Amino acid sequence: LERIRQRVVCPACKRIFAVGWQIASDDAPCPACGASPLQHRADDNAETLARRLQEYREKTLPLLDFYQKRALLFRLDAARPADDVFASIRAILDPPAAA
Repeated sequence: LERIRQRVVCPACKRIFAVGWQIASDDAPCPACGASPLQHRADDNAETLARRLQEYREKTLPLLDFYQKRALLFRLDAARPADDVFASIRAILDPPAAA
């Protein structure tokens, strides 16, 4: 929720910034194009986040079980370097042939 509250959008160039991380405050000009004021999105609020999480629990989360039961769910650590993630994906999609 805090990350959503920190998010602002430039009305001119449409770039997104995080207040306190990429810019000092939401009344600062856009660091990319200089436009101001930066704006908070209308749907960046606690109510919308709660609705999105509920929809995720109802519609997306059940798919994990669906694919797990069919041995079609593969998990990998995407926080690793991109080349390592890519190698893991290739191994899933193109497994070595059985001898």
